[in-house]
Amino acid sequence: MIGTFIIDSFNIVGSLGLFLFGMKIMSDGIQKSSGEKFQNMLNFLTLNRFTGIITGFLITAVIHSSSATTVILVSLVNAGLMTLTRAISVIMGANIGTTVTAWLVSFLGFKFNINILIMPSIVISIPLLFSKYEKRRNLGELFIGFGIIFLGLSMLKDSVPGPDKIGPVLTDIISKITNLGFFSIILFIIIGSIVTMTIQSSGAAMTITITLLFKGIITFPMAAALCLGENIGTTITAFLASIGMSVTARRAARAHMLFNIIGVVWVTILFYPAMRFFNFLFEGLDNSNFILTLKLSAFHSIFNLTNTFLLIWFVPQIAKLVEYLVPDKKHEVKSVYKLNFLSTKFLDFAESNISLARNEIGKLSIIVYDMLLNFLNAIKEDKKELDNISDNIKNQDQIVNMMYNEISRFLASCRTDAITDKQSLEINSLLMIASEFKSISNTSDILIQLLIKKIKKKLKFHKNAKDEIKDYTVEVLDFLKYNSDFINNDMSDHNFNIAYKMEKEINSKRNRLRKHARNNMIKGGDIHGELLYMDIIKHLEHIGDFNLNIAHSLEEAK
Repeated sequence: MIGTFIIDSFNIVGSLGLFLFGMKIMSDGIQKSSGEKFQNMLNFLTLNRFTGIITGFLITAVIHSSSATTVILVSLVNAGLMTLTRAISVIMGANIGTTVTAWLVSFLGFKFNINILIMPSIVISIPLLFSKYEKRRNLGELFIGFGIIFLGLSMLKDSVPGPDKIGPVLTDIISKITNLGFFSIILFIIIGSIVTMTIQSSGAAMTITITLLFKGIITFPMAAALCLGENIGTTITAFLASIGMSVTARRAARAHMLFNIIGVVWVTILFYPAMRFFNFLFEGLDNSNFILTLKLSAFHSIFNLTNTFLLIWFVPQIAKLVEYLVPDKKHEVKSVYKLNFLSTKFLDFAESNISLARNEIGKLSIIVYDMLLNFLNAIKEDKKELDNISDNIKNQDQIVNMMYNEISRFLASCRTDAITDKQSLEINSLLMIASEFKSISNTSDILIQLLIKKIKKKLKFHKNAKDEIKDYTVEVLDFLKYNSDFINNDMSDHNFNIAYKMEKEINSKRNRLRKHARNNMIKGGDIHGELLYMDIIKHLEHIGDFNLNIAHSLEEAK
């Protein structure tokens, strides 16, 4: 008896593992094929709360993971690419989209002979997986993931014993916990929450529930209670991902949790009338186990649809409530700059992580631009002001170095097996861009020190030298701003030919200015002063070189 129980337990856990593994592979294949398109849909199709719901529904229905959708949302909110109110509406749509999985499992898993789908899916995937074309390999992952999902489902269905085979002890335990009245409902909601939090997949938890219902081990009301608990448990993934992120990102995760908890509370209060409604809805149909699985799928869908319909009108109020629950810490000083890598046990979020890194590099470019602008303002200042500007630039340089180190570490963490060739190229480009901004920052510090050196040693430039340096700095600043604007907006519009012409003009002007300085030395000018002048021009031209490298990387990342 004990031996049989252990074997059945291993079979059930192994089957569930196959199911989860298949979901991961299929999700990876879909995201690598269209991950960027999903991001664009999330970001640009959420014009209002209603389009947000539709967007969340469509994406979640395709990738079969509300957790993936909500964690991507959290990352976009954290990166400042989506507002909290928009994110809340997409979360509502994601909750509806996740019900599609239950319908597919009910129809394909328990009505048809799914074994006829398993091997063809795997056979189709083999040549695709070994193709030299990345898109075909991604499609191969999708097919083999699909096959493994239903292989796991088939094994799970066969592994779970019927009520006549689970033994008198388990039968007695199940009978006792299902006959405690309303307390049984609460108990099964808690069990559903814990199971989903543990495996971090509401789709897998729902599949287990459908299997138990189909086998007759639990009744429909208990399956519905488990389903309610799974709606709470699924919020844990986004909650964990938001820890350590921005206040807005944490608010988005709390909004997901709050939305689901509110729904579960009001349905729990109306649980028995809801059960009578579904009995009426399916009245006249045979009471087969397959019909019960459809009944549970209908409960899952109608619950989420109704909850969304009731709460969609209160999105601004939900946003205000989570703002109250997660207040701004205005006096908190963040001494360590840190990017939080989005990673969960079963899901990959490479595109979201890359978007986050790209956004941080945009912030880096703004700081570097401000540093060179400070140098421009310092050209005609006295020594006292120069010291203040120098201190400011040194502080900014430290911030840039800290950001560069963290961004580099973060981008290195993005190099997982689940990234596409395009994503790998973009990571390389972003690493290069961050490195070049760091070089510009260091050069800006050198430039301000050269100005201080001129005053300390009382060196003299030729007439109009300061105006020449100022004009030259403006040209370099324009080049820097050209790159920065594209990084902070749309990199696809970047034109390398324009960048190349800007760099060519900077080089030509450097040659003219150096020639002018050499002529002044021949005419008896301050040799040390003119050499320092040429040193300043040289470093400004180096910033032009760094900008050309950035432009090159932007072109490659398009």
